[in-house]
Amino acid sequence: MLRVYSVKVGLKGCNGKKYDFIKQGIFMSETSNVSQYDIDRLIDAPKILLANNVSWRKKSPLAKDPAWLYIYFPVYDKDSLAISHFNAEMRYRPALEQGIPAKMSFVGIYKNTRIFGVDAGTGLAHNNNYWQDTSLQPQPIPPTVTGAHYHIHHEKYKMETGYPIEKWPDNVQNEFTFYLNEFLTRFNFQITGEIPHPYQRPNEDNLL
Repeated sequence: MLRVYSVKVGLKGCNGKKYDFIKQGIFMSETSNVSQYDIDRLIDAPKILLANNVSWRKKSPLAKDPAWLYIYFPVYDKDSLAISHFNAEMRYRPALEQGIPAKMSFVGIYKNTRIFGVDAGTGLAHNNNYWQDTSLQPQPIPPTVTGAHYHIHHEKYKMETGYPIEKWPDNVQNEFTFYLNEFLTRFNFQITGEIPHPYQRPNEDNLL
C-alpha cells in the first residue's frame, strides 16, 4: 500500500503573518534506504502489469474537473509472482485548454520511493544538481531537462536524475499512448490486458 507523507510548509500572508500548511503527497521518501543495486535490478528485470478490467479514478472524489486521475498496479515478475513492496502508478490530468498537452506521469514505486518514471506535460523542468558526477548512470547527464523526461532514482544522493526523451508524439491525440509505451519499453514492462485511455469509454462512465 502507498503511504501518504505530510510536510509542514511555512508561508507568509499579505499581513506578514506566517501560516503553516500541510502539503501532502506520495512517492518520495527523503529517508529512502533503497539501494542502487535494487533500483538497477528492478529496472532491468522483466515485469508484468495486470490490466484486466482496470479503470481510472479521481484522486479526490470532490475534485473539480479537470481533476487528476490515477490508477495503480502491483508489479509481477516474469513468473507472475508479485514483487514485494513494488507498485506502478499512473496519473493523468486533462489539458486545461484545447490543443495543449495533458499532464501525466508513469512511475515505479519501491518501498515508498519513486525509483523511476516518465513525466509529461506543459511547463516541466528538472534540475540535476549532480550532473557532473560521472559515477551516476546512465551518462551523459544534462544539468537541466525541460519538457517531457524520464528519471531514475540514485541512492548516492537520494535524488532523482532527469533525462530527456528524445522523441515526441505526433499529435496531442496520441500523447497518452506514446508516453505509456515510453514507460513500458524503457523500464521493461509487459501488460496483460489493456490500459484504457482515461477519457475513452467505458472508462469515462466510471468517472461520472
